[in-house]
Amino acid sequence: MKVRKTEDGFHWLIVDEQLAVSLFNESNIELYALYDDGSEALIETKEDLESHIEVSGSMAIALGFNPAESCPRCDSPLIPSCIAEYDWQCLSCDEDFYEVEL
Repeated sequence: MKVRKTEDGFHWLIVDEQLAVSLFNESNIELYALYDDGSEALIETKEDLESHIEVSGSMAIALGFNPAESCPRCDSPLIPSCIAEYDWQCLSCDEDFYEVEL
């Protein structure tokens, strides 16, 4: 996975189409459509997702201005965990972490 940093210092975790569909259908993680002009939009409906996939647009998870540290196992970016008792999740190695583990 790739992290994109915007001019204002905001970080996005770029996800591929397959992962985007999976996250949209099976988690509460918010996905965003990223546009070439630097703007973004929350993907709120299945139609939003399908139309953005149709135009081969980039999709991402917001990491924020100061993203969490990298995964201690595989060094990939972490996202907020979709499992309530954990703080962070690594999509690459499918592990969840507490804040104190980082």
